[in-house]
Amino acid sequence: MIFAMLPRVCTILFFVTLFSNTAYALHEIDHRFTIAGYVRDDQGEAQSGKNVVVKDTTGGTLGKATSGPTGFYSIRLHLHSEDVGRKFEVSTGTRTKEVQVKFDPDNVKDEREVEVHFGAVGVATPLWESPTFLTLTAIIIIGSGIYLFTTQRRKRLNRAKHGGTPRKKRKK
Repeated sequence: MIFAMLPRVCTILFFVTLFSNTAYALHEIDHRFTIAGYVRDDQGEAQSGKNVVVKDTTGGTLGKATSGPTGFYSIRLHLHSEDVGRKFEVSTGTRTKEVQVKFDPDNVKDEREVEVHFGAVGVATPLWESPTFLTLTAIIIIGSGIYLFTTQRRKRLNRAKHGGTPRKKRKK
């Protein structure tokens, strides 16, 4: 019973992993403003686990995030059309950048976002070192192994169930 469900479970895990980085909406698109980017060191290497904070000009914290394994972070803010031109400070560690909110208030279909990167330009990561690629590869290999194991086991059980009928012999 459990072995029969494993291929389905592997398929579900595959799709969950594939779409795990998809953004989720906290607000309607015309009230959502995203500040995203990468935190890197001076050599361009990703800095994982770095806190990134968005503050307004009075020093109030509007949003926080922690950079992931690739150094990527994303902070979603709830802003309105009246906030066009407003300035924020985005900082991580001792580095701070000022950002001004720019978007077309009449456009309520497109994402409102700005990229703020810290550190040197990133070093390109080869595809085979990508966490998503490695995860998908592992799922495919493990899923294939489980499928083959359960298929062979099912064949053996069917043979035993039918009186151990021997396999057909090949003609020479």
